[in-house]
Amino acid sequence: MMQSNHAARLVRSAVCVVVTLALAPVSLFAQAADHRVAASDSDVKVKPGDLITSANKDTIQNLIPPMYWPYFAYDGMQVKIAPTRHYELDKTYMDLTEKNAAQVKIGPRGELVGYAGGGFPFPPGSLDASDPLVGVKVAWNYNCRWMGSGMTLPTMRIPFYDKNNTRFREMTAYYRRTYFSDRVDDLGRQTLVAGDTSDVEWKEYFVIWSPFDVKDTEYVIVRYNNPERMDEAWAYLPTLRRVRKVPASQRSDSLLGLEHTLDDFYGSNAKISTMDWKYIGEGRVLAVVNTKKYPFPVTQEYTHGPSGVSLANGDEFEVRRVHVIERIPRDPNHPYSRQRMYIDAETFFIFYSETWDRKGDPYKFWTLAHSYTAEDPYIDQGKASLKKSLVEKILIVGNVQTGKRQTMEWGNSNYDLVSSDHAQKEFAVSRLKEGR
Repeated sequence: MMQSNHAARLVRSAVCVVVTLALAPVSLFAQAADHRVAASDSDVKVKPGDLITSANKDTIQNLIPPMYWPYFAYDGMQVKIAPTRHYELDKTYMDLTEKNAAQVKIGPRGELVGYAGGGFPFPPGSLDASDPLVGVKVAWNYNCRWMGSGMTLPTMRIPFYDKNNTRFREMTAYYRRTYFSDRVDDLGRQTLVAGDTSDVEWKEYFVIWSPFDVKDTEYVIVRYNNPERMDEAWAYLPTLRRVRKVPASQRSDSLLGLEHTLDDFYGSNAKISTMDWKYIGEGRVLAVVNTKKYPFPVTQEYTHGPSGVSLANGDEFEVRRVHVIERIPRDPNHPYSRQRMYIDAETFFIFYSETWDRKGDPYKFWTLAHSYTAEDPYIDQGKASLKKSLVEKILIVGNVQTGKRQTMEWGNSNYDLVSSDHAQKEFAVSRLKEGR
């Protein structure tokens, strides 16, 4: 029975609910008393070329979300302020964005209507803070951000830290996500696998390499385009020696001792139709957009300060304009009462995220570091389906109530095109029991 209960907590799939209407506050940050990042350029106190250390760290505190700040700043920290750049995205992707402008709408369940696939559903310049649906529109632009055919992380390292800053555990894993529809490479709204009528948006596969107690645990997760169809997930559990379908109700549970849930990958991974969406306003944050500090396995060092989760390690930060939105779970049993996301206004990648528990108390934070694929020396430009975009390199999570936190690192990710035959084999549930 204990094994069965443990297995039930390993993976979960999504609860698909309805309506994702966003009510935008008129005065934006004036009504968001707990929002402490800079609201505009006039609130920014740093300039390109500045070096921030513990001696002058107060000049950037309003550019880092409050839950993360205590773990970010430390004696010995170094933050290099770089010029704010324009990051050109793939031309075909942006051409499709303009095509979408005239035809995409938000449906009654918060779904996209008229979206042909590829490109932002809503051109970035068209987003209006006075639009009552601007929150869900930003969320859809994030969901459809330019990710090519998907990503593979051949080796991901995840060190665990406790409230005393002690690294007490380390996990390694392999991960792949492949998009089966909504791609630029001539697929549009079609599916990757010919004749597949399952309306798949994407599939994920990952396997744990270490430590021994969870070694060879495997997962396949499927996200559907249909807003009323819940995600599906399966796990191969070595302790039980069988494949198990995971109940939808467990998607918001913690995963394998991580502070992440399946709704939290990439800073937010929830199905849009399971949430209500609220637009808080624009802000300014410091973010690692094009890292110069490539993580494991490029480097074997732990370089994230005494907390194990600080990015203030000499990397370059840009002041970025962000859309700040909140997602509010419609499931009353979800552990979060709300989650706030800081989304880049140009590329629509998440830089930071924060959650509050059901009592309304601060709960968890996420921080991400990115690179620009066109300049990333560890991406094979000849094979990559993702020529011009941001990609995640580090995903940090921390629980401010328990002090536990983890840093996910993958310096050698690839974005190669995936054939339909390979996709069918990689994500076949029948192969999970092989313990790949």
